[in-house]
Amino acid sequence: MPPGKLAIFDVDGTLVQSYELDGECFVAAFHEALGIADVDTDWARYDHVTDPGIAAQVIRERQGREPSADELGRLQSAFCTRLAEAASRDGAYAALPGAAGLLAAVRARADWAMALATGGWREAARYKIRRPGLDLDGLPAAFGEDGPSRQDIVRAAIARAREHAGVDDFARIVCIGDGVWDVRTATSLGLPCVGVGTGGRAERLAAAGATRVVPDFTDLEAIFNALENATPPMSG
Repeated sequence: MPPGKLAIFDVDGTLVQSYELDGECFVAAFHEALGIADVDTDWARYDHVTDPGIAAQVIRERQGREPSADELGRLQSAFCTRLAEAASRDGAYAALPGAAGLLAAVRARADWAMALATGGWREAARYKIRRPGLDLDGLPAAFGEDGPSRQDIVRAAIARAREHAGVDDFARIVCIGDGVWDVRTATSLGLPCVGVGTGGRAERLAAAGATRVVPDFTDLEAIFNALENATPPMSG
């Protein structure tokens, strides 16, 4: 019997602890490739919290025009180079605690399928996914190239997951992410969302409307309870 439920995982800050390092490399790449310094790293303020979406908005705000394909290509190349250089640091791109066990547990269940939906460029995201050694082979995935908004990216991930599972639709689809933009995306699509975070981040996720927030993935019983019972975010 094909799976009836789908868990859609974000990558940065959700499966892989790359959030701060990712931002550092992105800012450095802007300066190196495009000569743009002091990029605002309050990602929640951007219209589309994706690599290409942030890049386009920064260039519009700083230079009053749309970015060229060449500029985006140079930025992406510089970003990936920076990510590779950062990989030598202790703890770089470590998996979130319990992530490997959760992925294995979901794979073992016949009623759940998985997909990835990240706003990162495909090359950058795949690099970060490979580093911690998580078992993500063969999973349907969508990246920043799949649309200007995170909603477009999640829709693409769902479509690929349906095709991969051989189903017309899933009875339940849950988004799992660490950013308020993940909650906002789930809100706009009417999908349940499980937030991932502690301290101030957990508070921001709850304030954005997430009805279930977990600190990490170490408690599998709690995670599956959240996946089964999370509701579409309430207006924050």
